[in-house]
Amino acid sequence: MLPVLIILLAGFTASVGQILVLRESLVLFYGNELSTGLVLACWMIWTAAGSGVAGRISRKSAAGPGMLIVGAGVLSLSLPATILWIRATRTVWGIPAGELVSPGAMLAIASSATAFFCFASGALFALCWSYAASSTVRGGGRDAIGVYLAEAAGAAIGGLLYYFLLLPALTSFAASIITSIAVAGCSFAALFAAKQKFRGKVPALVFALAVLIVNCALLFFSERIDLSARRIQWGEGFRESIDTPFHNLAFLERQGQYSLFCNGLWLCSIPDPQTAEPAAHLPLLQHPSPESVLLIGDFSPGLIAEILKHPGIGDLDCVQPDFRMLAFARRVVPARFLEYSADPRLHIHHLDPKRFMASAKGRYSVIIMGAGEPVNAEMNRFYTVEFFSGVRNLLEGGGVFSFAIPSAPDVIGPRQAALLRSLKKTLDQVFSSVLAVPGESAHFFAGGPGSVAKDPEILIDRMRIRGLEIQYLRDFHLLELFDPLRISYMESVLGDGGGILINRDFQPVCYLFGLNLWGAQIHPAIGRSFEWISGEGRGWVPVMMIAGIFAAVLISRVKRGPAGAIALNTAVSGAALIILEIVLILSYQIISGAMYREVALIVSLFMGGLAVGGGIGRGIARRSPNKLRILFVAQAAIAAYAVVLIPSLEILRGFSALESVGAIFAFLALFAGTLGGLQFAAAVAAKAGCGLSSEGADLYAADLMGSAGGAVIASLFLLPVMGIPNTLLIAALSGLAASVGIFGRGKNAT
Repeated sequence: MLPVLIILLAGFTASVGQILVLRESLVLFYGNELSTGLVLACWMIWTAAGSGVAGRISRKSAAGPGMLIVGAGVLSLSLPATILWIRATRTVWGIPAGELVSPGAMLAIASSATAFFCFASGALFALCWSYAASSTVRGGGRDAIGVYLAEAAGAAIGGLLYYFLLLPALTSFAASIITSIAVAGCSFAALFAAKQKFRGKVPALVFALAVLIVNCALLFFSERIDLSARRIQWGEGFRESIDTPFHNLAFLERQGQYSLFCNGLWLCSIPDPQTAEPAAHLPLLQHPSPESVLLIGDFSPGLIAEILKHPGIGDLDCVQPDFRMLAFARRVVPARFLEYSADPRLHIHHLDPKRFMASAKGRYSVIIMGAGEPVNAEMNRFYTVEFFSGVRNLLEGGGVFSFAIPSAPDVIGPRQAALLRSLKKTLDQVFSSVLAVPGESAHFFAGGPGSVAKDPEILIDRMRIRGLEIQYLRDFHLLELFDPLRISYMESVLGDGGGILINRDFQPVCYLFGLNLWGAQIHPAIGRSFEWISGEGRGWVPVMMIAGIFAAVLISRVKRGPAGAIALNTAVSGAALIILEIVLILSYQIISGAMYREVALIVSLFMGGLAVGGGIGRGIARRSPNKLRILFVAQAAIAAYAVVLIPSLEILRGFSALESVGAIFAFLALFAGTLGGLQFAAAVAAKAGCGLSSEGADLYAADLMGSAGGAVIASLFLLPVMGIPNTLLIAALSGLAASVGIFGRGKNAT
């Protein structure tokens, strides 16, 4: 009973910990969803290391109840410490607020953030496994499945409790302490109520009680500690931070200017007329008489105030899904900067932009997008062919669409030029007239034939007629920005080079450009290698992967026989499943745009599926005479699921306006986890059926290491280079290739 309870608590803590670490990492890595792959890879590696070390120790000396209690206590204390460490890393590594994290720092931070907690989690799993195996008469393989099921069930319970109870009411740090108190309290109660006497019971009771007291003290001071941790994270000028269903929001104040950061990225500053004036007036001056304006994405009060200066505007619709952002700004920013909110022409819609566009009935003279640079899927989704098509449908005849991307005013570098060329080509797929104007930000204007003006005199005349009082965008600025030589230079930059990629929802270019930039930062040779992989060598990526798996199959058959084939299948399945999990998280972000909250539900139901699938697999394996056949069917089912997911995601993209899209993705995660649990149970049964040791620790390690490898490959290569559909196809083919190793062994697997 005790090992089952402890492993349930370990799974509970690990699930909550994984969700919290992923959420904190999204803030630290500026919402880059592929950073979740690096975090998950480090998570698996450290968990495998802890399990391996503890497993070796327990073989020499079997784990006792006292050791389990100590392990649970160490695990519970490490969770709040991990949250504090992640928030301190920006200061430790000297990363200024709003600055992108280098690839080396990202890997180091992900590794250090997961090291202690995951090592303790893996060690506790191995100790529980050892204790269960030494205290039962049943086979070790079945015990392995029992421990595996208990951990997965605990993980599902922890994730769901966090999603429905802790997330809406508590900060991340307070949630970590509540989780630690639950673990320490249950461990102490179970040990106190146990009638069994064993050596070290009293010290274990004292230790569990001490851990419980420490956690209660941390909870009492949690608000102060949380605020201090945020100040360390953001540095000088930090005012306040909140978590919403969509983002982590933080306000910094320096010299009377308030800067809002969203998931670590700078969003806007208040006041900041030097940025707000060009963002508002350049697109509005493109239209001869704008009457209705749509502002998409995160917006600043200054931008709204500048838009409302144009006398002909009757309606300004602002679409901002995060309903808590304006309330947060009102709490921090002086009221004089938010006077615009009382203007009757202003209408704020708290909807996802795609959902708003699907239901909007009116048409707009000008649509301005302020979504920020496409550095992650949340922002990249606003720069795709699919999104631009929706924008075009909302423009009235002669309407103008505009957005701006950070650039260079004079000389544009090759990698920045590649991104700008991609955006220009993507716009060309939808709009007949497209103009890009260079500057500190490259301004794009798009519309129907003749709707975009190149002549600065036209814009100057409109500015004078409207009587606009503008400080930083004057006549001479317009003459400079729209100088024919500058426009010609920009057109030459955007027209240069071949193989320009069109940005699509499920082929996001932001990751590819980010990958090439990272490679160049590490070493020029690595940068050139990444560029080759993303260009001419793109087709070789899947070929090399499949060839490598076939080579591993041959080696495993010759060197290790059935044990090697089964372990290889488990590793490849682990890789395929973690790819499915990352794809579901990324696809939900692309379709819905609100991953910060729902990542908890997706991870929770994925873990719940492991428990369900493990139970189903154990039952099937007991009744089936051919265990390897069950393993092959499980492998094939994972491959088939990956293939079926490709058209399913396309269908879901068309129904992005549905409120239930989050529930659908949660169900998809549950089903994927079920297939993973089924495969692991079948692998353990197949190993025992081949007359091999029924000990499942090596299969658990293979599963973890395969998952780690899959997370790295998917994040750094497959998703940026191949896109989501091809990544799913490669995952399916890899699983089928690995299953070749178990053919011809069915006679022994009985």
